[in-house]
Amino acid sequence: MLCYNQERSIGGAIESVMKRCEGVDYEIVIGDDASCDGTRLVCEQYASRFPDKIRLMPKAPNKGLVRNYFDCLEACRGEFIGDCSGDDRWITSEPVRNQIRALRKHPDASVAFSDTVVSAVPIEETPDGAAKIHFRIQGNPFPESIISGREMLRRTLNHIDSLPYMLSAAIYRRETLEYALRKSRVMVCNPEFRCEDVPVMAALADAGKAVYVPGQSLNYIENENSITGHSDSRRHVEFYTATLRCSRILGDYYGVDRKALKASFRHKSDYLISTAFNIGDRQLLDAVKREISLWDLPLSLKTSAQIRLASGRLLWRLGRGVKNILQKGNVI
Repeated sequence: MLCYNQERSIGGAIESVMKRCEGVDYEIVIGDDASCDGTRLVCEQYASRFPDKIRLMPKAPNKGLVRNYFDCLEACRGEFIGDCSGDDRWITSEPVRNQIRALRKHPDASVAFSDTVVSAVPIEETPDGAAKIHFRIQGNPFPESIISGREMLRRTLNHIDSLPYMLSAAIYRRETLEYALRKSRVMVCNPEFRCEDVPVMAALADAGKAVYVPGQSLNYIENENSITGHSDSRRHVEFYTATLRCSRILGDYYGVDRKALKASFRHKSDYLISTAFNIGDRQLLDAVKREISLWDLPLSLKTSAQIRLASGRLLWRLGRGVKNILQKGNVI
């Protein structure tokens, strides 16, 4: 369980995992990434109350998401691993037990995943549950319940709006990730990727099949603190440029033809160039251009046109002005 400045939600996250793991031999390894609020104090209180179930990682300077994740992972001692952010919730215990059963039943599977409820606030905090809040369900995008590792790998690296499953809605084999880390640590734990889920899911897919277990196991809280909910355009560009780089490097490493990733490339390159073009930052735009040039895949006409307009300062300023006018008039 990773947390950073989540004093108000970390207690609920811990209790949700403890409740859903009843009947299962488990431990919770918590990595507080140098929070500036009272998050660590809350974690210390829980660790003191439940010393046989909760281990709090030693206090350390801020590591960032990726290093914090893998420090926690390598401290785990269980046969299987699941993760939960300090502002999310595990919901219903049945999928957790069934995911473990599925992995025992299918020794050639590396991960078992279930559905996710995405909402702005925890569904348990409303009088009538999800009925009172806006939410959506992210379920299994595949027609079958057992998915080949190769297909899961392609879909993971070629994702557009969402990954095939949320890693926090899954249980996977610890030994699989340990082997992947020994084989090539930089392809699994790489801060330059700016994410932990894609490289972990890619390593799991390379190692074996995935099993879908029906049921809702995670309540993902989508808010301004998450990258998906953040309104800072510059931060979005930097993050999605890093994830595009992640897909390219992992695709080459696992032998996935870049043409098989063209949907994700086209979608992200269009978004990145358009957003960087609107911001008007030359350095940011050049960083995006460098990344997409490494793909050797064709760009859309709109994206190509914006790159040409940005080649000159006057043309770029004129192009941004025209685009803003057209957007305000709902023309584009």
